[in-house]
Amino acid sequence: DSNHHLIVTVRDIDGNPITDATVKAELGELSVQSDRHQAGVFTIPVNWDLSGDWTITLYVTRPDNTNITREFEAWQIMESGACAPVEETLTNDEGECTIERPTLSPFALPSTGQ
Repeated sequence: DSNHHLIVTVRDIDGNPITDATVKAELGELSVQSDRHQAGVFTIPVNWDLSGDWTITLYVTRPDNTNITREFEAWQIMESGACAPVEETLTNDEGECTIERPTLSPFALPSTGQ
């Protein structure tokens, strides 16, 4: 059973939550699908087995087969389980939705000071 979760927020171009999507994450060789969501916020269970730098690739698929893929780099996972992401929001080329950089729970993330 996983003790960590990626929290992924997906919105349309107008900022409305996208609730009809499937969200999958790849972390190295690990591939996991969201197990629940609420109002465009998808929760993906993960098990970090190694500390170090990770790249997270997110795949969002809508019922009309619209696919959005985004890669988030510069995640540093410490031995304690804490992580340090870079803040950003990315939009796919078609401008159809944004995928906010996922957060990792249950650990508190560093403040961006914004």
